[in-house]
Amino acid sequence: MQEQCPYLPKWATLDEASAWLEDVTGERWPLPRLLESGLMPSVWLAPGPAVFQPEVMRQVFEGRTGGYLAPLVFCGDTTRLAADRTGCLTMTRSAAGAIVRFTPGIDFTAADIRFAAEALKETAALIGAKPAAAIEKLMRAPLIARYSSLWDIAGDLREASRNGLSAAKLGGGFWDVAKVLAWAKERGRPTESRPPVAQKWMPSQR
Repeated sequence: MQEQCPYLPKWATLDEASAWLEDVTGERWPLPRLLESGLMPSVWLAPGPAVFQPEVMRQVFEGRTGGYLAPLVFCGDTTRLAADRTGCLTMTRSAAGAIVRFTPGIDFTAADIRFAAEALKETAALIGAKPAAAIEKLMRAPLIARYSSLWDIAGDLREASRNGLSAAKLGGGFWDVAKVLAWAKERGRPTESRPPVAQKWMPSQR
């Protein structure tokens, strides 16, 4: 892996997994592609009313009080996930390897899933890493300094979570310059200086 890759936690959220793989491979990694690549997400389960069967409680948590990351071992549980970002956990594997079934199933969303860092690294190795130099990264302040004379980039960055610009964020506080410019062009922002329009010479009239 590249030493300049963003930080990757042991269990990454969907956004963290996508951003990390995009930074390493230089390719887009939306949720459908993550699932199609064979990456198995897990869902965090906490002991509580959602899992009420005593036997299920015993098999899944095995005395834990802090919860359990339940792998989505049944492909049917992720069928809806790629389409509408929701799913229903009906089957998982306990820490001891036993298959556990839930009746009824436990609903979850894409925000609840986690991907194992080791699995993400293995997937990146199969795809092949993109040279770090191919992705230009800038921290927030240098990015604003470079483009503030062209448009109100500082204002757009403040609203990144609402206007979609957050897709250009990388780990460690960096921004993908190419993605920022692509976002700006799509919204009609001027991304490069234009030379002044030359004045046509007109003969003087007397």
